[in-house]
Amino acid sequence: SIMKFLILNSQLSALRSRFPALLASIRTSRSGPAGRSVLSSAISAPSRGFTLIELLIAIAIVGIMGTVFVTIINPSVQFKRANDTERKSELRQIQAGLELYRADQSAYPATLPNCGSALALGGTTYLQKVPCDPKNTGQYIYRYILNGTQYTIIACLENTNDPQKDTANNITYCTGGTTNWSYTLTNP
Repeated sequence: SIMKFLILNSQLSALRSRFPALLASIRTSRSGPAGRSVLSSAISAPSRGFTLIELLIAIAIVGIMGTVFVTIINPSVQFKRANDTERKSELRQIQAGLELYRADQSAYPATLPNCGSALALGGTTYLQKVPCDPKNTGQYIYRYILNGTQYTIIACLENTNDPQKDTANNITYCTGGTTNWSYTLTNP
């Protein structure tokens, strides 16, 4: 008897959402004592909101999607690549300034000014500001080495898998080899 009632109740709940007008007519036609509908106690108002299980499932799906997204993107690797791209670009800027200097002065400067300072001589400015490494600390600084008529500019890359890194790591300036790797430019 209780089982039949539960089955009837679930069937009526399904019908209620599909055929509201039909249910209204059933309620009025089957009145019990004191004018109350026999079905009114069996049929409850439609639920407004989500059940706890539905919320937990939605939270779990969002969590899984977020984990997959962060794993695919891997922000730390992206930051390293961005810093390395900036380093390589800035070394090329320094190289261009050094070449302009040599074209005017017939020699390269003996030293490179500190980062943030201008590379200038005799009223001519070759670089407004010598670029600074994005980290500008420890091994992450730009090095300029002049050997007669040849110069070398060295930076340490954070991404050891960079395709433009030096073939052999310059361990004098970029120790580690697993956490950083040298990138070198020389005069053309």
